[in-house]
Amino acid sequence: IVLWVALGLELGLRPALALGPTGIAPSIVIPLVVFVAMHAPGMAAAWAAAAAGLLLDLTFPIGLEGGGEVRVPGPMAIGLLLATGATTNIRGMLIKHNPLTVAAVSVIAAMIAWLSAWALLGIRDLYGDPIAFSAGPEFGRRMLSSLYTGLVGGIEALVLFPMAGVFGFQSVVGPRRMVPR
Repeated sequence: IVLWVALGLELGLRPALALGPTGIAPSIVIPLVVFVAMHAPGMAAAWAAAAAGLLLDLTFPIGLEGGGEVRVPGPMAIGLLLATGATTNIRGMLIKHNPLTVAAVSVIAAMIAWLSAWALLGIRDLYGDPIAFSAGPEFGRRMLSSLYTGLVGGIEALVLFPMAGVFGFQSVVGPRRMVPR
C-alpha cells in the first residue's frame, strides 16, 4: 500500500517538482526502496525492489521515433534490484536511524538504478529498436535527477521513520541498546 501511495505521489508530483523543461525530477519511489533495503531481510527487499521497478517501468512510457510510446518492462526493475543489492551489502556500515543516511543512499541507489536502465535502453537502441532514446542528454538528466532524489529522500525519511511499525521492521522501532545481549 505504501508503494502504491509513493507511486501515486511520484506520478502526481513529478510535473510540479521538475526543474522546468529540463526533465530533471526526483523519484519518490527510490527512497522508499532504499528505506526497505536498509531494514528488511534481503529477499524481501529484493522482491520489493523488483515490484517497485516493474511498476515504474509500466508507468512511465518511452517515446518511439515515429511517434507514439511504448512501455518497456525490465530496465528499472533490474536497476532497482542492483541498487537494493548494493544497499543490503553496505547496510551494516550505515547509521540506519538518520534521515541523512536515507538521503545519501538514495542518491547512490538512484544512480545505480538509472545507470542500469540507461545502459539497458542504450543497448536496445544500438540494436535498432525504434525507441526515442538519446544516451548523452539522458545521462546528464539522470545524474542530476539522482541528486534531486537524495534531497527528496531525506524529507521522505522523516515520514517513513515514524511509519516503520507499519512495515514491521524491528531495527527501526524501539529503544537502542549500546551493549551486546
